[in-house]
Amino acid sequence: MTQRTDSSIRRLVAMGKYEEALNVEFGAERASIARAHIRQLHRHSHSESAREALNQAKTVLLDESIERKTQRLMNLGELDSAFTLLESNLSDSPTAYEYYMLGYILYRMGRYAESVTYMEKAFDMTASAFHAIWFGCVLERQGEMKRALEKYVFAIEKRGNETEHRMAGNLYFHLCEYQSAMRHLAKAISLGCKDEDVFEKIAIMRQKQKMLNFKRRVRNFFRFQKSETIR
Repeated sequence: MTQRTDSSIRRLVAMGKYEEALNVEFGAERASIARAHIRQLHRHSHSESAREALNQAKTVLLDESIERKTQRLMNLGELDSAFTLLESNLSDSPTAYEYYMLGYILYRMGRYAESVTYMEKAFDMTASAFHAIWFGCVLERQGEMKRALEKYVFAIEKRGNETEHRMAGNLYFHLCEYQSAMRHLAKAISLGCKDEDVFEKIAIMRQKQKMLNFKRRVRNFFRFQKSETIR
């Protein structure tokens, strides 16, 4: 069993690594947590700050819900463990939020094809702007641009905040549909978007429009010159 210093105990608790601070296995039973807590308090009886940290670790582990434990694992970067924990503790009738969380963890892991399945289930259960935008985001990563746009437009119709217009605008930009991209990105800015990438895209589109206008004027000039010559 690892012997930890007072400072390491405080650091582990601050990081959310409560099991390591108490020297217990992940998912340990309440009785094991309580015994480990007593042992660690005895070892660190000389340090009030370490004891406070150990008390915090015990309290969290004894009261922590599956949802909070999953979030803690995600914050620690332990995505495989977070997914396994959540999947193994699904309710008999999973909620849209549970499906979303499974999809989100898979998205964070880069497993987009699997993520789509859960995001679609979440959206089918609760067709909200929130679920639409995340479903669209995963579809975009999966390369299903048309379906992703449909979800972004759905979210805009439902709520229409800065994020939704920005994501729709970015996708239209990458598809070279500049008129739609300009409309949505300009709307995102009007709603408070400060993303430098958005301003850069708008500048690029304006420059492209200037070039198109210039080329159009040149073509019109030579067309006019040609018609004058024919006369």
